[in-house]
Amino acid sequence: MSPKIHISRSPTSADDLQKSIKHYYKNILRLEDNLVELLRKKLTLNLSEKHYLSLEGSINEEIKVYRNKILEIEKRIEIINNGIEWYDWLDEFDKLYDTIKNYRTFKQKHSFITKYINKVDVDWDKDNSTHTLTITFNMNIVRDERIRKEKYVFELLEGTNVSEIHNINHTKLNNQLKKKNKLNSVVQNHSTVTDFAKLRGWSTLHSRITAI
Repeated sequence: MSPKIHISRSPTSADDLQKSIKHYYKNILRLEDNLVELLRKKLTLNLSEKHYLSLEGSINEEIKVYRNKILEIEKRIEIINNGIEWYDWLDEFDKLYDTIKNYRTFKQKHSFITKYINKVDVDWDKDNSTHTLTITFNMNIVRDERIRKEKYVFELLEGTNVSEIHNINHTKLNNQLKKKNKLNSVVQNHSTVTDFAKLRGWSTLHSRITAI
């Protein structure tokens, strides 16, 4: 059975969420007191009708926002109490990206790639002078799906672990990389695609003619 995951920007415990609800209720009570004070000023002719209606509308909008936040949190508490996993994927992605972008050595990059990729097969098509890259991942993340079951609740459908990239022209790829200043030097007679495959360490090469 596919797992259900509750996706959130800021995961926390049910107790912490209850504290947030109490905080919002205090804000609502404060705003309701402000409404009473506004009415008093209006009745004592210390506030014009126009000004009163304007302020009343603004305060009611604030109260509405807080009440909506309370409803959202109550839903989150219900989800937590039902045992659905709460996963802050954005926060985890930010942390992972910060780590990856600081990789400098071949060993670091190789270690990262082998964690997610099982092998890379490179095919050379002599008819159109392009490569086909077949990447086999360690997880079934290709064409996986997230289906919304209810608000904040999604069912994850597993995909496959193989992805193919066709019609890779290494000459054009090299030119694009050089234009973006992402290549410090050009190694003659060596395919950029083959370099990428070799980064895996023991990738296989299936070719109609040898890729160079």
